[in-house]
Amino acid sequence: MDTPQNHLDHIVSEGTRIYNERLRVLLEPLHLGEFVVIDVQTGAYEVDPDQMAAADRAEAKNPGASFYAAKIGLRTLGRIG
Repeated sequence: MDTPQNHLDHIVSEGTRIYNERLRVLLEPLHLGEFVVIDVQTGAYEVDPDQMAAADRAEAKNPGASFYAAKIGLRTLGRIG
């Protein structure tokens, strides 16, 4: 059964995988300490020093999508959804 927790776990899992497999090597040298917001279905992403600016741009591109947010170069952030 698909529960809200399962959905959140999927977002975290996919977002982490996309970041580690594709984006880390691209983003960490140039954007350390900035925020990345990743559309977990498409892999599209936005980077900005302001997390909400990145999230707003990502949402504008794909309203209603599931997004994973992370601070580039750090292991935790605190926003999922």
